[in-house]
Amino acid sequence: MREIASSFRSAPFLTMTINSMSKKIYITLSIILLLSLPFLSLGLDWSNGYFLPLAILAVAAFLALAAVNFQNAILLIILIMPAVYHFNYLKINIFNYLPFLNDYAFYLNPASIIYLLLILFGLLTLAEKKRELKTLPLKYILALASVLAAASISWSVDPRTSLIELVYLLAPFSMYLIAYAHFSDYGSFLKLLFAAILSSIIPLGLAAGQLFTGSYFYEPDSSLGRLTGGLDHPNTLGLFLFLIISLLASWYLAKADRRLKNSKLIFFCLAGLLFFLVMTYSRTSWVSLAVFTLLLVFLEKKIILFLLAALPAGAITLLASDNIKFRLLEIFDNALFSSVAARLNIWRVSFEQILIRPFLGYGAGAAETVIDNAKPWRGGISLPHNDYLLQTLELGLIGLIIFIIYTFGAIYHTFQAFKSMADKNTAINFGGRVFTLNFKVLAFGLLALLIALLPAAAAESVSQKIIIQIIIWPLLGGLLGLKKTPAA
Repeated sequence: MREIASSFRSAPFLTMTINSMSKKIYITLSIILLLSLPFLSLGLDWSNGYFLPLAILAVAAFLALAAVNFQNAILLIILIMPAVYHFNYLKINIFNYLPFLNDYAFYLNPASIIYLLLILFGLLTLAEKKRELKTLPLKYILALASVLAAASISWSVDPRTSLIELVYLLAPFSMYLIAYAHFSDYGSFLKLLFAAILSSIIPLGLAAGQLFTGSYFYEPDSSLGRLTGGLDHPNTLGLFLFLIISLLASWYLAKADRRLKNSKLIFFCLAGLLFFLVMTYSRTSWVSLAVFTLLLVFLEKKIILFLLAALPAGAITLLASDNIKFRLLEIFDNALFSSVAARLNIWRVSFEQILIRPFLGYGAGAAETVIDNAKPWRGGISLPHNDYLLQTLELGLIGLIIFIIYTFGAIYHTFQAFKSMADKNTAINFGGRVFTLNFKVLAFGLLALLIALLPAAAAESVSQKIIIQIIIWPLLGGLLGLKKTPAA
């Protein structure tokens, strides 16, 4: 699918100059990194420090790819991000290579390096597509959220963590504006969708390995083995798989040809994804999937028949699986170490600390530190497991209001995009094949996905699940950008 024609701009010569400048910056940075490699590798302990040259080579390669084909660089990042988290035990103390800062420590892992790369891409996109980004929805509230998070470093109880959290916040926002500027036609949006779905391959492979080897994740004081798929926690994998299931289901419903014989692979993938989602034993993910499925009834009434047919299978699974029954009944368990009791205790401590600093909070990313220092017991979880408490604790009531505005603002703009789209099939030539899709249905799928995550945000810190945000925000940017380009 071709790019948006530059002839629609009023200053094509200036645009070409900026684009050329952006490519020169990527190439120059790539060359600088490669030339610095021999000097930074002098005296390197290769048994422990091999990550440094690998990181330099990887970043140089991404920069070179961005200079040649910027879209492919972004798609590759989406594709590999879930696998990157598996290697976050690798770290570089960048202060070791900066003058006068050798006595300090600031570590970068593979994920944070990619986040910084995305922020660089975002900044250059701002310079390159400034005129086009004037129509970017939510731009002011997202800028305000970024400024508040950056300013909070000055009053944070943990400034270094606040700086890291700022990077985590800016990376998804950068993807949002990048997608709006560079993926704003129908073919490009499909590339984002496919990259997101295909990104599940490696986590699913790692989850299958855990299943076959019995190398499960165990919570403290729990004998329930769960899957993580290389991510940091089973709940993260559960929400990630819910995201992929939602996108794949939306893709199927958007197809003009939904005959079973031409959709066997989709149903096979959905069944496999659902199986691994169940094996995460993530109740928040189960609830989100249930809400998403119910919302699809507004789109396709036949889903009611599917739900009625699935009820017996669900009941049999519930009766046959002691682990599923345990996870569901644990909601009503008042035992001291149950996950529900732990959350209630954490929420109580969070609320007490919010009352001490109600307006500006303790600084971005400081929630875990504050709770860990304030709770009267040792060990266990220290994250709020509630996005609304998290935002209030870290950035105060001002931060909570901003978070609510851009969260529900994203839902509002997605709904508006859904309403404005024609209810018709559009033929897209993609990768040598012609796909006939209803993009209004895809828009509804993304809308249902965003709404389904709202209850999860009340029991989990979804805003800190960066792998979820790094996929949702570019899809949102790409979808909202479709209004600028007529269908092919």
